[in-house]
Amino acid sequence: MCSGNLQGKDAYISELQRVVAMYPESEEQKRAKEILRLLGATGAALPGKEKEETSGYKPEADDAHYIIIVFKDEKVDLNAAKIKVSDFNGKYYKLDNLRIQNIFLGEGSKTPVLLLRRTKNQADAMKYLDTVYKNRKDFLDSGTMAHDLMIISQNNYRLLLSNKDLAAYKTFFDATYC
Repeated sequence: MCSGNLQGKDAYISELQRVVAMYPESEEQKRAKEILRLLGATGAALPGKEKEETSGYKPEADDAHYIIIVFKDEKVDLNAAKIKVSDFNGKYYKLDNLRIQNIFLGEGSKTPVLLLRRTKNQADAMKYLDTVYKNRKDFLDSGTMAHDLMIISQNNYRLLLSNKDLAAYKTFFDATYC
Protein backbone atom coordinates (compact mmCIF):
# COMPACT_ATOMS: atom_id res chain seq x y z
CA MET A 1 0.00 0.00 0.00
CA CYS A 2 2.93 2.32 0.72
CA SER A 3 4.35 1.73 -2.77
CA GLY A 4 1.00 2.54 -4.32
CA ASN A 5 0.64 5.71 -2.29
CA LEU A 6 4.15 6.93 -3.10
CA GLN A 7 4.66 5.59 -6.64
CA GLY A 8 1.17 5.14 -8.10
CA LYS A 9 -1.14 2.39 -9.28
CA ASP A 10 1.37 0.50 -11.45
CA ALA A 11 3.80 0.12 -8.54
CA TYR A 12 0.93 -0.97 -6.28
CA ILE A 13 -0.15 -3.65 -8.76
CA SER A 14 3.43 -4.83 -9.19
CA GLU A 15 3.92 -5.22 -5.44
CA LEU A 16 0.59 -7.02 -5.04
CA GLN A 17 1.58 -9.44 -7.81
CA ARG A 18 4.87 -10.04 -6.02
CA VAL A 19 2.98 -10.87 -2.79
CA VAL A 20 0.76 -13.32 -4.71
CA ALA A 21 3.81 -15.05 -6.19
CA MET A 22 5.92 -15.16 -3.04
CA TYR A 23 3.30 -16.27 -0.49
CA PRO A 24 1.21 -19.06 -2.03
CA GLU A 25 -1.74 -20.42 -0.07
CA SER A 26 -1.58 -17.62 2.52
CA GLU A 27 -4.13 -15.11 3.75
CA GLU A 28 -1.93 -12.35 2.33
CA GLN A 29 -2.06 -13.95 -1.11
CA LYS A 30 -5.86 -14.20 -1.00
CA ARG A 31 -6.21 -10.55 0.00
CA ALA A 32 -3.69 -9.42 -2.64
CA LYS A 33 -5.63 -11.32 -5.33
CA GLU A 34 -8.88 -9.65 -4.21
CA ILE A 35 -7.30 -6.20 -4.45
CA LEU A 36 -5.82 -7.03 -7.87
CA ARG A 37 -9.26 -8.03 -9.14
CA LEU A 38 -10.71 -4.76 -7.88
CA LEU A 39 -7.94 -2.86 -9.66
CA GLY A 40 -8.61 -4.76 -12.89
CA ALA A 41 -5.29 -6.61 -12.83
CA THR A 42 -4.76 -10.36 -12.58
CA GLY A 43 -2.04 -12.85 -11.94
CA ALA A 44 1.24 -12.89 -10.16
CA ALA A 45 4.71 -12.33 -11.48
CA LEU A 46 8.21 -12.58 -10.10
CA PRO A 47 11.09 -11.08 -12.05
CA GLY A 48 11.90 -13.37 -14.98
CA LYS A 49 8.97 -15.71 -14.35
CA GLU A 50 5.74 -16.38 -16.20
CA LYS A 51 2.55 -14.75 -15.03
CA GLU A 52 0.09 -16.91 -13.13
CA GLU A 53 -3.22 -17.05 -14.99
CA THR A 54 -6.15 -16.55 -12.65
CA SER A 55 -8.95 -15.52 -14.99
CA GLY A 56 -9.87 -19.01 -16.23
CA TYR A 57 -10.18 -17.87 -19.87
CA LYS A 58 -8.59 -20.10 -22.51
CA PRO A 59 -7.69 -19.51 -26.16
CA GLU A 60 -10.07 -21.47 -28.41
CA ALA A 61 -9.21 -20.52 -31.98
CA ASP A 62 -11.34 -23.20 -33.68
CA ASP A 63 -14.52 -22.61 -31.67
CA ALA A 64 -17.34 -20.26 -32.62
CA HIS A 65 -16.75 -16.68 -31.49
CA TYR A 66 -18.92 -13.70 -30.65
CA ILE A 67 -18.09 -10.05 -31.09
CA ILE A 68 -18.73 -7.89 -28.03
CA ILE A 69 -18.94 -4.12 -27.96
CA VAL A 70 -18.49 -2.81 -24.43
CA PHE A 71 -19.64 0.78 -23.98
CA LYS A 72 -17.77 3.05 -21.60
CA ASP A 73 -20.81 5.22 -20.82
CA GLU A 74 -23.64 3.58 -18.88
CA LYS A 75 -26.11 6.03 -20.42
CA VAL A 76 -25.36 5.19 -24.05
CA ASP A 77 -28.39 4.87 -26.33
CA LEU A 78 -28.30 1.12 -27.04
CA ASN A 79 -31.07 1.31 -29.64
CA ALA A 80 -29.14 3.88 -31.67
CA ALA A 81 -25.99 1.76 -31.31
CA LYS A 82 -27.83 -1.37 -32.45
CA ILE A 83 -29.14 0.45 -35.51
CA LYS A 84 -25.67 1.73 -36.42
CA VAL A 85 -24.10 -1.73 -35.99
CA SER A 86 -26.96 -3.34 -37.93
CA ASP A 87 -26.41 -0.88 -40.80
CA PHE A 88 -22.68 -1.71 -40.75
CA ASN A 89 -23.43 -5.44 -40.82
CA GLY A 90 -25.89 -4.93 -43.68
CA LYS A 91 -23.22 -3.17 -45.70
CA TYR A 92 -20.24 -5.45 -44.97
CA TYR A 93 -21.68 -8.73 -43.57
CA LYS A 94 -25.07 -9.06 -45.22
CA LEU A 95 -24.81 -12.81 -45.79
CA ASP A 96 -23.40 -13.69 -42.35
CA ASN A 97 -26.68 -13.26 -40.44
CA LEU A 98 -25.02 -11.81 -37.32
CA ARG A 99 -27.66 -11.40 -34.63
CA ILE A 100 -27.37 -8.46 -32.24
CA GLN A 101 -28.39 -8.64 -28.60
CA ASN A 102 -27.92 -6.09 -25.83
CA ILE A 103 -26.89 -7.19 -22.34
CA PHE A 104 -25.52 -5.58 -19.21
CA LEU A 105 -22.36 -6.88 -17.56
CA GLY A 106 -19.68 -5.74 -15.17
CA GLU A 107 -19.89 -4.67 -11.58
CA GLY A 108 -23.56 -4.40 -10.64
CA SER A 109 -24.52 -5.37 -14.21
CA LYS A 110 -24.45 -1.72 -15.26
CA THR A 111 -22.12 -1.79 -18.26
CA PRO A 112 -24.04 -1.87 -21.56
CA VAL A 113 -22.76 -4.40 -24.09
CA LEU A 114 -23.83 -5.34 -27.60
CA LEU A 115 -23.29 -9.00 -28.43
CA LEU A 116 -23.06 -10.09 -32.05
CA ARG A 117 -23.68 -13.80 -32.51
CA ARG A 118 -21.76 -15.57 -34.12
CA THR A 119 -18.79 -16.21 -36.31
CA LYS A 120 -17.45 -19.61 -37.28
CA ASN A 121 -14.08 -19.28 -35.50
CA GLN A 122 -11.45 -16.87 -34.23
CA ALA A 123 -10.16 -16.07 -37.73
CA ASP A 124 -13.62 -14.98 -38.92
CA ALA A 125 -14.13 -12.88 -35.80
CA MET A 126 -10.75 -11.22 -36.32
CA LYS A 127 -11.74 -10.43 -39.93
CA TYR A 128 -14.79 -8.63 -38.54
CA LEU A 129 -12.56 -6.53 -36.25
CA ASP A 130 -10.26 -5.76 -39.16
CA THR A 131 -13.22 -4.66 -41.28
CA VAL A 132 -14.39 -2.38 -38.47
CA TYR A 133 -10.94 -0.80 -38.11
CA LYS A 134 -10.69 -0.24 -41.86
CA ASN A 135 -14.20 1.27 -42.06
CA ARG A 136 -14.52 3.20 -38.79
CA LYS A 137 -16.65 5.90 -40.38
CA ASP A 138 -19.40 3.33 -41.03
CA PHE A 139 -19.24 1.83 -37.53
CA LEU A 140 -19.99 3.45 -34.16
CA ASP A 141 -18.83 7.02 -33.57
CA SER A 142 -16.15 6.72 -30.86
CA GLY A 143 -16.76 10.32 -29.83
CA THR A 144 -20.41 9.87 -28.86
CA MET A 145 -20.35 6.11 -28.25
CA ALA A 146 -16.95 5.33 -26.71
CA HIS A 147 -16.49 1.57 -26.69
CA ASP A 148 -14.12 -1.37 -26.63
CA LEU A 149 -14.49 -3.93 -29.40
CA MET A 150 -13.47 -7.51 -28.57
CA ILE A 151 -14.10 -11.08 -29.64
CA ILE A 152 -14.83 -13.98 -27.30
CA SER A 153 -15.29 -17.72 -27.73
CA GLN A 154 -18.55 -19.33 -26.62
CA ASN A 155 -16.99 -21.03 -23.58
CA ASN A 156 -15.22 -17.86 -22.52
CA TYR A 157 -18.49 -15.95 -22.96
CA ARG A 158 -20.22 -18.34 -20.55
CA LEU A 159 -17.40 -17.76 -18.06
CA LEU A 160 -17.72 -13.98 -18.53
CA LEU A 161 -21.46 -14.19 -17.84
CA SER A 162 -20.85 -16.04 -14.60
CA ASN A 163 -18.02 -13.90 -13.21
CA LYS A 164 -19.08 -10.55 -14.77
CA ASP A 165 -15.47 -9.32 -14.71
CA LEU A 166 -15.01 -7.33 -17.92
CA ALA A 167 -11.59 -6.03 -16.85
CA ALA A 168 -10.22 -9.57 -16.46
CA TYR A 169 -11.56 -10.54 -19.89
CA LYS A 170 -10.10 -7.39 -21.47
CA THR A 171 -6.69 -8.31 -20.01
CA PHE A 172 -7.03 -11.82 -21.47
CA PHE A 173 -8.23 -10.43 -24.82
CA ASP A 174 -5.32 -7.99 -25.08
CA ALA A 175 -2.81 -10.73 -24.25
CA THR A 176 -4.35 -13.35 -26.52
CA TYR A 177 -5.77 -11.60 -29.57
CA CYS A 178 -3.81 -8.36 -29.96
